[in-house]
Amino acid sequence: MGRVVRFQSVLTNEIYTFPTVQESFSTNFRDALNRTNRIPGADGGYSEDGDGRSPSAIGRIQLTIVLVARQRSEMQALRDALAEIRDWGMGRLFYQPEDSTTGERWAWCKVNNISISEQLDKHTDLFQRVTLDFQAADPFWYRATGLATWGAGSTVRWNTTSTPWGGTPTAVSGVNTTVTLTNNGNAYTLPQFTLYCAAGQTITNPIIRRERAGNVIDEVRWAGTLVAGETLYIDCFQQRIYLNSSPAYDQRFTFRHAKWFRLDPGANTVRVLLANAGDAFNFNARFYHRYVTP
Repeated sequence: MGRVVRFQSVLTNEIYTFPTVQESFSTNFRDALNRTNRIPGADGGYSEDGDGRSPSAIGRIQLTIVLVARQRSEMQALRDALAEIRDWGMGRLFYQPEDSTTGERWAWCKVNNISISEQLDKHTDLFQRVTLDFQAADPFWYRATGLATWGAGSTVRWNTTSTPWGGTPTAVSGVNTTVTLTNNGNAYTLPQFTLYCAAGQTITNPIIRRERAGNVIDEVRWAGTLVAGETLYIDCFQQRIYLNSSPAYDQRFTFRHAKWFRLDPGANTVRVLLANAGDAFNFNARFYHRYVTP
């Protein structure tokens, strides 16, 4: 089986590396909160979530490790170092699956509880069992490739449409361009779109649309025109809009779903629509592969 590797603070980048002796690990990320109500006088009930997926519960991660001291005088320092992560606030808990070629996955979480029971007859001064409980407001595991900067100055990895971030994005032109975006995770993920006009290019009323079997599932729109040198940034993960680095979440932007834009596991057909046949721009999509399994 895999194992938890480390916990890294978002605010300070401090890192705690977990010992290799780990007895148990579990999460509830696969749990769904199905909301079904009874119908008076009828069999069964109806789902408040409709035909779509039900929301996830607040994430909980439980881990039991064993601290090992070579001498009794060392154990207190080991306990103190572990207890310190309670004060770090939000961090990323990294997990390495059994297949190391798949890369690490992480969850955004905070320490909820660190249970340390000292028992002299169990020799806990040399072998100390510790149970940690983490709470994840966002109950998903993430993995990615390509480099980008993620809040608070920490460096993480993204996936891109075709080349590493900083390379050549997808060239879009005309009124209708189709792009395939592949999410290798087993849960939907939320992308970040960058639309950039190079010299001689314009964008008029762009629409980014995800389709499945010919049906429109997700769609974001921008009403307006961008000219050479201008950039429109649509961050569906943190629900932010920037036009030329200035906040621009206003009436010009509209969306179809409360999550703005989702990429399902596997290949996603994304259509980029423009108002004029002569419109053209550089399009880049970045996203994490997202999982409900570590």
